Amino acid sequence: MHYIGPLNWSALKQLDVLSVQFDSENTFSGADPVRHVFIPVSRSHIVRFALSIHQSASGTREEVDKKVDPAPFKELVDNIVGSIQVTLSPEAQADWDEIKKNNPDAKVSETCAPLKWPADVDKDGLTILEYDPKRYA
Repeated sequence: MHYIGPLNWSALKQLDVLSVQFDSENTFSGADPVRHVFIPVSRSHIVRFALSIHQSASGTREEVDKKVDPAPFKELVDNIVGSIQVTLSPEAQADWDEIKKNNPDAKVSETCAPLKWPADVDKDGLTILEYDPKRYA
């Protein structure tokens, strides 16, 4: 699939743990936006929420938005995300406290430009590469 994202990247300010939210849009079969929320809850677990806004109408994004106003749906998604609260387990809280102690200036990046999709991940597991269908064939 082909996506545009991340869009509207931002940190979740209401949580004590470093968390992020962003939108993506599928460019292949409609542009229904999806809000993604990522919250680390332990050293080895990240919770991901995906909240989709689906407008059932034909046409370009602009035409669909005129037929089915996305504003109430976006407001609902914002309210849901804004209401998320997390209570870490005692072990996870101790880990998080240690991380904050050792990295007092740690923060979520303020921006993240959209990536080119589809994309490949380098063998190092971190570096995002331009997609090549023959790369790992």
